[in-house]
Amino acid sequence: MQKRYLVFISSTFADLEDERKTVMHAIQKTGYFVAGMELFASDDADSWEVIKRAIDQSDYYVLVIAGRYGSIAPDGLSFTEKEYHYAREKNIPVLAFVHANRDVIPSGKVEKTHTSELEKFIKLVNANHNRTTWTTKDDLATNVLATLTQSAYLRPGIGWVRGGVEREKEGLRQRLDDLQQRYERVREERDALHDELSAYSARGQDLAWAADTLCLKITETREDLVKTHTIETTWEKVFKALSPSLIGWQTTETIEERLLLELAPSRPEGTRSRINADDITLIRSQFAAKGLIDIDREPKTHALAGYVYQSEHWRLTSKGVYEMSVALAQRRSSEK
Repeated sequence: MQKRYLVFISSTFADLEDERKTVMHAIQKTGYFVAGMELFASDDADSWEVIKRAIDQSDYYVLVIAGRYGSIAPDGLSFTEKEYHYAREKNIPVLAFVHANRDVIPSGKVEKTHTSELEKFIKLVNANHNRTTWTTKDDLATNVLATLTQSAYLRPGIGWVRGGVEREKEGLRQRLDDLQQRYERVREERDALHDELSAYSARGQDLAWAADTLCLKITETREDLVKTHTIETTWEKVFKALSPSLIGWQTTETIEERLLLELAPSRPEGTRSRINADDITLIRSQFAAKGLIDIDREPKTHALAGYVYQSEHWRLTSKGVYEMSVALAQRRSSEK
């Protein structure tokens, strides 16, 4: 992004008019903006506020001193020295240029009244800055550009950019803010899911599982005979039996039939078997508590043999699919 800096030129005016023009023209050719007393009358009380605003907006303050101290303000300082002190107060980088030999300056451009103030001002500047000397206006312009270029590289100012660039930057900042807000929302959702998963895991620590025993009550009906018996199995066997069919939604009836095929495959012809409804509910609750299944909360309507009824549906969660894959995966042989 190309920046253009604002440079404030501070000096006495009448004796350095040509030098100021040369310096200002050289600075403008580099693409920088220039501000100085040409824009306002230095002895106008209201103009001091204008000068301060111009310095406030400047990136660099160029001070040029030759043979005169300058017009005196009501507080006894010259306006040039007041500008200097204000620039330092506002932490504007000061680039100072002092005439190398004031003895060669024409008498009409040499201070006759405030010589002591000028000497004191020059000593102050020399003490506070690595000032550069000059003798001619071209020499001055060359030194100002060299020092200004170095300062812009070592101590870049805020500068000025085209309005379109600022609008583009504002758009990018808005997008960044939007992305940051989205990131915060996603992070909050992630943390909430993590807490929920931790809660599930904590609640599931004391649940029966794996090799723990599960007893299922089976009722078998054949003609007029009703027989009830109990099958002892484990939670691991029940999950292995049911999980492959739960990749997609399955009705409770289908799940029950699948489990009967695994646990009681040899049933006499004409025998109708049912697993106790409480046991099916227990299996559903256990799977759900472990986070292994989703349960369809809006049971679908099915028509069978002229009857219309509603049936609950189960399906494995992502965790359930993972647990099924681990349970059914082949283990590495212990033999070497």
